[in-house]
Amino acid sequence: MTATWLSKTKNSFRIAVQVSPNARKSEIASAKGDVLRIRLQAQPVDGKANEALIQFIAKKTSYSTQKHRHHTRPFKQTQTA
Repeated sequence: MTATWLSKTKNSFRIAVQVSPNARKSEIASAKGDVLRIRLQAQPVDGKANEALIQFIAKKTSYSTQKHRHHTRPFKQTQTA
């Protein structure tokens, strides 16, 4: 089974993510289907959840996140290097 939420670009990886802020703890909720579902403790205020997402992905993958699309939506795309 392949992860359809993960794709390889020329020099990086693209991850399709669905974020649920205000969770009890930050964790991967599901890696099935078209998106990686992540619960974050951070609130969706002043970019806190977006910053928490970048840090969470960096910690889990050991890659830095370069790009981040759809800042104000629960469905996002991040790109790692």
